[in-house]
Amino acid sequence: WSCDKWEEKTQQYTGNQLITKTWAGGNAANYYHTQNNQDITANLKNDNGTYFLSGLYNYTGGEYNGGNLNIELGSNATFNLGASSGNSFTSWYPNGHTNVTFSAGTINVNNSVEVGNRVGSGAGTHTGIATLNLNANKVNINSSISAYKTSQVNIGNANSVITIGSVSLSGDTCSSLASVGVGANCSTSGPSYSFKGTTNATNTTFSNA
Repeated sequence: WSCDKWEEKTQQYTGNQLITKTWAGGNAANYYHTQNNQDITANLKNDNGTYFLSGLYNYTGGEYNGGNLNIELGSNATFNLGASSGNSFTSWYPNGHTNVTFSAGTINVNNSVEVGNRVGSGAGTHTGIATLNLNANKVNINSSISAYKTSQVNIGNANSVITIGSVSLSGDTCSSLASVGVGANCSTSGPSYSFKGTTNATNTTFSNA
């Protein structure tokens, strides 16, 4: 995975590696988590350049809980969520609850985003709770977002102008592997999208959301 500037600057304050990749054998996939389940907060409110995050798939916060990610950029900064690759944010069953927040002047969703997804294709069907917050006065959704059961996607603030293009905002359809166990991502409580401010949608597809 790759990002621009914010992780390096945060490391200067914490003095250690922030995000680690680990293999989950039962799920047959890699996932990313923070060191020692610590929360990561990057207070970069004086930075007003252009930043990005790309290829951070299966970010679970802490290995079991904790590990919230909060990136605060300046009011004139641009944050691109996704570049050459997309990103996904989730958590572990049963007690995991991962909060991921990006704040900037402008946020562009430029590649696919998954929230509350299963890690890999193995037998584990369970996920915890994942929340993605995109807080900016201007939000442009140029790529699809998939939110799974028990997840929450909060977009914008009271002053936001949100533009959604010809993309898909979708919820979860229970996997055929759900027979392995009644997972949290197959519960009766579906994913939720919240839009604040002024929202303009053009040819947007909403399904199970």
